[in-house]
Amino acid sequence: MNKKTQKLMRGLTAVLTVVFFLVIYQTHRAVVFTMDDEWYSTKLYDTAPVTGLWDIVKSQIWHYNNWGGRSIAHGILQLTLMAGQWAADLLNVAVTVLLGVLMCRVAGQRGLWAFLAALSMVLGLNADWRMTMFWQSGGQLPLYHGVRAGVCALLSETGAG
Repeated sequence: MNKKTQKLMRGLTAVLTVVFFLVIYQTHRAVVFTMDDEWYSTKLYDTAPVTGLWDIVKSQIWHYNNWGGRSIAHGILQLTLMAGQWAADLLNVAVTVLLGVLMCRVAGQRGLWAFLAALSMVLGLNADWRMTMFWQSGGQLPLYHGVRAGVCALLSETGAG
């Protein structure tokens, strides 16, 4: 590939990546909080809003004893919801970006093109991305636990895990 074509490809990929981020953020903003989101933004054992980490710990103990599990996912959800809807949407975009970076690192790929392809696969290979990626309660498993799995894969690859 000549230098002019490489420069054009880099520029096009950068523009597509920025557009991708804007679309992801706008989609997060468009998907409103659901009843689950509203419930998880409260102390689960009470109707008062979550105000700190101790409220989340007590809520997850209550959740585990009454619902039997998924405390990590719902604890992360309560942390993001405690930040407010706008901040939760930004956190989810940041975690989506981190997931794309980790996918590229695990695959041994570099560059914006590989990054854009990885993010496209996160959405494109998801059968119901609105309810699993952009809904606050549903986004915890594919995004946050995808990042956790990517970090574990990197650690095992480097021998640190």
